[in-house]
Amino acid sequence: MVLVFDASPENLRKHAEHHHSPFPLLADEGRRHYDDFGIEYSLARVTWGLAKRFPELMKGFSAGYLPFSPQGRLDTLPAEFLIDERGTIALAHYANDEGDHLPFEQIRAFAHYRAR
Repeated sequence: MVLVFDASPENLRKHAEHHHSPFPLLADEGRRHYDDFGIEYSLARVTWGLAKRFPELMKGFSAGYLPFSPQGRLDTLPAEFLIDERGTIALAHYANDEGDHLPFEQIRAFAHYRAR
C-alpha cells in the first residue's frame, strides 16, 4: 500500500511524522500522477462528504488526525487503485465524495489473494 498526497515533500513530512504510517507516503506536489490517473476535483462533493460523515470526522480529529495545512487543492476527491503483481490496475475506485473509499475488507481480500 502506498498513499500519494498533493503536497510538497516538506509539507508531507511535517504533517505525517507523528502518525507513524506503516506504509510509504509519497508527495506529488505538481499533481502529475493525479492528472495521469484522472483524479477528479469538486469542492461541492468534498464538502458534501465531510458534512455527511461529520461524526467520523470529529472522531478522527480527536485522535489527532488533522488535515494538512492548506497547501494543495482543497477540492481533490479520493481515488484508490488496486494494482496486481504485474503493475496492472485491477480495480480503480473514484470516490463520489470525500469519505467514499473502498471497504478495507475488499482491499484485504485483494492483498490476501495476491499473496498466495
